[in-house]
Amino acid sequence: MSDEDIEILEYCCKATGKSKADVIRDGIREVYAKIKK
Repeated sequence: MSDEDIEILEYCCKATGKSKADVIRDGIREVYAKIKK
């Protein structure tokens, strides 16, 4: 991951109160849902 990716991930964690793993899982599920359509 780039430094920018890490900054975005940390921002998402602070904004949502979720762990890094939870934010990443949400992203994976979002991409999967788009592909399945």
